[in-house]
Amino acid sequence: MTAPTHRTARASSARRTTVVRFGDVAVGGHSVPVIAPPGTGADVDCVVAPAGVAAVGSTDAAAIVDVTGVGGGLHVVDAVARTAAGIVVGDSAGRHAAHAAAARRSGTPVVLRLGALGDGAGAADGDAGPIDAVVVDVEHASAIERARHHYGVPVLARLCSGADAAAAGPGAGVGGLAGVAVAAGADALWLSGSVSAADVAQAREAAARLGPLVRPAVPDTLGAGREVIDGIDAVIATLLEYRVGVAGRIQQLKPVGGHAGRDRAREAEIVTAMARRAPSLSRAAIEAIVAAVIEAGLEAAERSGDDDPPVWRG
Repeated sequence: MTAPTHRTARASSARRTTVVRFGDVAVGGHSVPVIAPPGTGADVDCVVAPAGVAAVGSTDAAAIVDVTGVGGGLHVVDAVARTAAGIVVGDSAGRHAAHAAAARRSGTPVVLRLGALGDGAGAADGDAGPIDAVVVDVEHASAIERARHHYGVPVLARLCSGADAAAAGPGAGVGGLAGVAVAAGADALWLSGSVSAADVAQAREAAARLGPLVRPAVPDTLGAGREVIDGIDAVIATLLEYRVGVAGRIQQLKPVGGHAGRDRAREAEIVTAMARRAPSLSRAAIEAIVAAVIEAGLEAAERSGDDDPPVWRG
């Protein structure tokens, strides 16, 4: 197991004031890690398990241990804190200050699990001492920013998954919940309940598609820069696929489709609108990009095997 490390303070932006590391996993940076129970059959960034439950063995991921259910057995906390990548302590209804102190003695990051925040941000920090991160239930997505403002540390969004998400009602699937949390500014996604590999994949995809849009980053190393670019490219690819699908439908609605039906005036409007949003690029560069995207979309529409073909296909 990766040895625990301390929180690293970094003035990265007004929205995120610190970065905490669970082993080799940074929470509070430009990416949104996924945390889940062990045994999901998926490659997660971290695993989280209650004290007494084996969190490692089948995975190389860093292990965070939840001691909120541990009573007065501080020897349990002392034992797990020596090897855990992080310790989750009690919420605002019952802060386990002794548990947090035991974790800090070993240098293990302390994660505070908050209860329902209501209109406030939770109890005062003094009950449990310094906190490295907090956990907010995704049902309180509006409280993510309040918690970050109040504590000044990364916020982990806890969301139910699998059968638990289905029981929560329509639109409460893992992908939807993860998207809401990322858009609200969550620094990590903590999946709980009946978690499957598919749930983890949905959470990762939500983080990959939305994270770069809401978490701008200025990397300071080549590796970090490439990671940021990978995230941006994931968003671009997602939007390209979406655009191709919509453009294909438009071709079916046009009286004349394909290259013969191209509307140059409309394309010029698109270039002008994009130029306002990308002032670092010349108009000629944007024109070339727009032309390439449109032509690729036309080719994709021609290759489509839809039963209702565009009018230019004989």
